[in-house]
Amino acid sequence: MTTDRQEQILRRVVDAYLETGRPVGSKAIAEGRGIEWGPSTVRAELAALEQAGYLTHPHTSAGRIPTDAGYRRYVDMLLESGPPPEPRALEVSLTMPPVAPRPERSKRSVPFAAAASAAEPQTAAPSPIPAAPIPSAQALGGDGATLAGRIHIGPEIDYLERAYDAAKYGDFSPHPWCEATIPTVTDASLAPDGKHVMSVLAQFAPYKLKGGWNGQREALGDAVVGALAAHAPGIESLIEARQVLTPEDLETTFGTTGGHVLHGEPALDQLFTMRPLLDWANYRTPIAGLYLCGSGTHPGGGVTGAPGQNASREVVKDLRAGAKARQRPEATRA
Repeated sequence: MTTDRQEQILRRVVDAYLETGRPVGSKAIAEGRGIEWGPSTVRAELAALEQAGYLTHPHTSAGRIPTDAGYRRYVDMLLESGPPPEPRALEVSLTMPPVAPRPERSKRSVPFAAAASAAEPQTAAPSPIPAAPIPSAQALGGDGATLAGRIHIGPEIDYLERAYDAAKYGDFSPHPWCEATIPTVTDASLAPDGKHVMSVLAQFAPYKLKGGWNGQREALGDAVVGALAAHAPGIESLIEARQVLTPEDLETTFGTTGGHVLHGEPALDQLFTMRPLLDWANYRTPIAGLYLCGSGTHPGGGVTGAPGQNASREVVKDLRAGAKARQRPEATRA
């Protein structure tokens, strides 16, 4: 059990850490508004909270940061002051100045898609990696550890331009830009002994291919293998099995609209305050209690965790504001 003083200090630590992202020291807490205890008392309580598992510190001389248990206790304290408000029905009315007549629409059109989608055309199971199959790896020593990161195939700007040109006209690129990873270099358990798994993200491929994707899936896979073989000769003979996922497959299997792995194009009109839409960039939606935290939100795609971290801060802010509102006494009428 925590005392009232410890809970007040825990609140201050979590609030300060959410705001600054930096460890919080006893001096900063003791100098805060409304605090009646000196630094020595605060230090003792911080030590007690750390012993209880609510706080930890990254370095001996640094301040404390909340643990998962500390965040959980923080949210519980907010909720103990009263239940969260019931979700309210939301009625949205969009008014526009009169323009040329057009058919009525039942939905607002959201232009949040890509002109060309990425594809995951290659999940291959090649045999053991040959010695230095890629020139850059040979230059760096040629060992398998060199291939533990991401492997980019996009030699020059003109190469990327030509790869995109094909998608503009409804076809996939015969010489795609590729980003390959070989996770078994660092985790051998993902494949049988002596084997490797390679995953390749390739661009560009249109969501709506001329003539449709039926019958073209393997052709896309062949184009990707060809791009790899141009830099790693002989790799095609090492591949024992492969799976090709087109943009259409990505939408059907994973629910990504338009088969876009980033949930929307990271273009200038879909970044920062406009990702995913104007007025929605703070991770809140018009539906009370519903927040967005995927690749379609700022700062965008990639497995960074940043959208989720940012969204969680907004959730905490709303919980904190709701708790304060419930604690505020009702104004009495004169």
